[in-house]
Amino acid sequence: MLNAYCRTIPAALAGVAVATAISILPCEVQAQGGNVASVSTLRETVESDHVSVSSSGGTTSNSVAMTKPHGTVILRKQGIKQIFDVDVRSLSSSLNPSNTGWGVWLGMNPTLRSNDIVSLLCQLDRLVVTGEHFAVSEQGLGEAPQFLSVDVPDLNDLTNRSIGVGFPMMAGTTNFVVKCVVWAPIPELLPRSAKTSFNKHALLSLPVPPTINGQMWVPAPKARGKINLRYSGTTGQSLFEVDTKNLLGGHSYTVWMTVTTTNDVAYPDCITNSASSCLTNIAPLTLSILGKGGRYLRDTKVGDSLPLQFGYASDLSNHLLVIEDESRIIYLQGVIP
Repeated sequence: MLNAYCRTIPAALAGVAVATAISILPCEVQAQGGNVASVSTLRETVESDHVSVSSSGGTTSNSVAMTKPHGTVILRKQGIKQIFDVDVRSLSSSLNPSNTGWGVWLGMNPTLRSNDIVSLLCQLDRLVVTGEHFAVSEQGLGEAPQFLSVDVPDLNDLTNRSIGVGFPMMAGTTNFVVKCVVWAPIPELLPRSAKTSFNKHALLSLPVPPTINGQMWVPAPKARGKINLRYSGTTGQSLFEVDTKNLLGGHSYTVWMTVTTTNDVAYPDCITNSASSCLTNIAPLTLSILGKGGRYLRDTKVGDSLPLQFGYASDLSNHLLVIEDESRIIYLQGVIP
């Protein structure tokens, strides 16, 4: 179940505060000629389990695929038309007991932040009897559509901000907030967004082994792993995957990542000081039945958030990734490509 956090609003401001976000089923948008488009996938605000199945079929998980809120946010310019589309699936009553009041809210920052001031762009329309599929399509001629509580002269003014899907509620007796269950970053509108796509891979390696009683010690000398990082400019999908094998069975393993990148001046101290606050716990590996193979997968197409609530797969590049067991023993490490 997705956790949510609420945001407060000063009475003098027209916007309302946010709480958690969602993700939509992406669809392809191909801008041709003078047309431009921006496509992004909605994703959860707080990371939760993802279905993870290894190539051998032995990996388990507590979650079910495609049950998270998911969807897309699409901005298009076609001639003089400026079109704003949001489509969201799986907005269930477990997220909002009445399953009413769903709207699209604009945040001023490129990523969803706690206690942001947000403004209502438009209300969502329920499309199916079950009440879990909502959408909206707004259109303007020569300018952005007329939104409800914020003046947006042109759709380009929405780029590098964030969109949240949520509903208003009371926090206590006086604070009016918005609980957002999913969010999406808004990339630049481009004529050929496919050019921003990439698919990168990198291998994880054994760490430099410590010397114990005069001998070098490696806990799992046959351990191997790889990192897959992918972004699709046409669908807005970001995917981050870590696969490992030949670990020791009978242990739990966790993915750690540096907050700094290899380009940051603080990076050398971060990787030499294991107690450094710049190395943060991302999530446990989902293990195979014997516990020797593991996987960590985040796919915004199905509503997954990226680590640290990053907006795009490219934001993960050049961060060090480490696989450790419950005793903080390092088994594998590598730099995200």
